[in-house]
Amino acid sequence: MNIFKNATSIKLVATEAFSTLSSQLYFFVIPLIAITTMNATTSDVGYINTAMGLGTFIFLLLLGPLCDIRKTHLLLSLISVLRFFILLFTAYLLATKKLDILFVCVSVFFVAGISAIYESTISSYSEKIIDKDKLHNINSWMGGLRTIADVATGTISGLLLSVSNGYLTIIIISIFFFLSALGPLSFHKKINEKNNERGLENLKVEFNDLFHGLRIILSDKSHKSINLSIIQFNLFTSIMFSTYIIYCIKVGSMTVLDVGFAGSIGGIVGLIGIPMSNFISKKIDFKKIMMVTLFSPGVIGCLIFFIPRSDQLVKMILLGLVLGLWSITILINISAFETFKQKTISYESIGRYSAASRCITWGIEPVGALLVAFFSPYMPLNIILIISLIGIAFSPIWIFLSNVPKKLLIHI
Repeated sequence: MNIFKNATSIKLVATEAFSTLSSQLYFFVIPLIAITTMNATTSDVGYINTAMGLGTFIFLLLLGPLCDIRKTHLLLSLISVLRFFILLFTAYLLATKKLDILFVCVSVFFVAGISAIYESTISSYSEKIIDKDKLHNINSWMGGLRTIADVATGTISGLLLSVSNGYLTIIIISIFFFLSALGPLSFHKKINEKNNERGLENLKVEFNDLFHGLRIILSDKSHKSINLSIIQFNLFTSIMFSTYIIYCIKVGSMTVLDVGFAGSIGGIVGLIGIPMSNFISKKIDFKKIMMVTLFSPGVIGCLIFFIPRSDQLVKMILLGLVLGLWSITILINISAFETFKQKTISYESIGRYSAASRCITWGIEPVGALLVAFFSPYMPLNIILIISLIGIAFSPIWIFLSNVPKKLLIHI
């Protein structure tokens, strides 16, 4: 039985890593393609990121109950196949010069939305096949594999866009999505026959209770304050991520390839977060972990302002260091929070809780992106970046003022 669990865990983590790599590649290259091929403005990039966030919010709000469905493996595969076809059609429009910003927004809307359902489903799936005392380790590794995907994202995106057409890059990413659809089909049948998992016949009941996960968040002071801090963090992070690439390219005189290599450097640095997460969780209490990891990126991001004054190699190192340290803090934060909610939320509700949490924390991102689209014509990029970093640094205030448990519950 242990061998079965270990083998299935490996398949689960590998599938998640493959899917995440594909998503990150697409969300990384599409703004670059829009800027370099379609002459997109800062406002256009803001609209693209707005559509991405809206897709996440709407899909999680309306389709959250799917995250606890019995045939989880079929849902995961279907999501990857849908992403495959969306990207193929996007590549076709780009190749025939019919792609415009409006359809780019439509494309990222659907890819982001169904990807959010995928991530929430994976989160609830982990608890069904991993022992309680090993959840934090598996969450650290899944977060680490996402960081490894960051390494590949920067390198692959930069190289592909520098040596090939944008539509070829999108076609390659679509193939990655298709391959990620094969993994879930290999999951053992017994995993999908748990009594607590919901079949299609019960979906009507579940969809009548769309706000089940949200009620859990609002009724628990700890979960409420944590989610509020993450909402603020993601709001200002979306502002920062809607502007930093344009700032680096237009103000910092970096090329697409420079940004790609910087992303790879950041991914490599971010791998340190895997062993750090397990070590820190045993030495530092949960409340401090959440506060420090939400505060630190606001300070780390200040290094971006040294890029315009630096040599070309230093530019890449600085941006890579920012992205790497950012990845470390986020990895530690996510693995701690995932473990905390898996230990404190009931088995029957974990999928819907994850969907509700992602709905409100990821769903706030289009607001930040939309603010960038509205204000970028009237405000310098550096001022927008400064505001975003200040907002990020103050995001832990909700946790600081609350009674969030100090114990991470890893060993319970």
